[in-house]
Amino acid sequence: MMCSTATAYHALRLAAFQPRESLAILGFGGLGISALLLAKKLGGGEVRVVERVPEKLEIALSHGAKADLGSPDVVLDFAGNAELTLRALRALKPGGRLMLVTIHLRDMRFDPYADVLANERRIIGVSDHTADELRELLNMGLDLSPAITRRVPLDARAINAALDDLDRGTPHLRSVIVG
Repeated sequence: MMCSTATAYHALRLAAFQPRESLAILGFGGLGISALLLAKKLGGGEVRVVERVPEKLEIALSHGAKADLGSPDVVLDFAGNAELTLRALRALKPGGRLMLVTIHLRDMRFDPYADVLANERRIIGVSDHTADELRELLNMGLDLSPAITRRVPLDARAINAALDDLDRGTPHLRSVIVG
């Protein structure tokens, strides 16, 4: 909860996410599933997901998301792909908010007038979470079990295999070591 869920919650709070607003999630890992579950808990409207790993996209769809960008009120960027981020910025509704949560986005070129000013869109950076938000989350009663898609035994070989899997790109959202 302290990493992915608290950070996703912080992003939604900074976005001033409101009931019935639509949300697009770029990249559906631990942060993405947390954002989807939180958006539902907060009364959000339609949730859309852009994810290149088919197994992760299937999980998102099984939780009621749609598989495209759409025209959202808020975008949470967990992917950090400049081309996708720019597409998302341009897809935002007027007054929409693009939340940059990813640490991988290093360069993005956009037209300040056409992409931001003309439609009063906002680009907001997100870093971590606050202690108060963590307390709020703990009192929310959020079921985070859908985020855990793999349990790894407390064994060096199994743990190393899971870490190697992360380097290659995994279909799992969150892995938990049990032992």
